[in-house]
Amino acid sequence: MGVIEYPEWLGESMGSEYQDNFKEFSGRRKNLHAAMQAIQDYEQILSERLISGLQMFPDLQIAGISNKKDFVVVFLRFHLL
Repeated sequence: MGVIEYPEWLGESMGSEYQDNFKEFSGRRKNLHAAMQAIQDYEQILSERLISGLQMFPDLQIAGISNKKDFVVVFLRFHLL
């Protein structure tokens, strides 16, 4: 699969719940928009879980974004004892 075909496939096969968000589009464009929304939502979940897990370590300091609702963790710094 190529650069466009893969996200198009994602939008068509796994982004079906997002299709209704893009009624103004059809075909490949609709599938690509659905794929990007599905990927963004999935990455948000992963980021929230990562931050939650890292915050369980009392000696770990997260430098950068540590709010679970923000999108990415910019930098991690920790010291192993």
